[in-house]
Amino acid sequence: MKLYYHKFSVEGSGHFPHDMLRYDGCWPSTSEDVVAMDFEEDGMRRRVTLTTIGHKDRTATVERWRSFGWDVIKHTKEWEVT
Repeated sequence: MKLYYHKFSVEGSGHFPHDMLRYDGCWPSTSEDVVAMDFEEDGMRRRVTLTTIGHKDRTATVERWRSFGWDVIKHTKEWEVT
């Protein structure tokens, strides 16, 4: 069974949609990303890099992120293991 490792970045301002972590099965890539998720300052845009590892080769749900006011700006498949 293959295992896929993806990273993607989202960018936005205001409240970070924490439920998207569950929805896309991802988590913040670094401790700096954890801080950026919850650092809200007067409309300041911020970028958060997220990681997902799983048995499905899937991408971030771009339209769902956009519905919360956040844009998926970069997505890469880092590796896959058979």
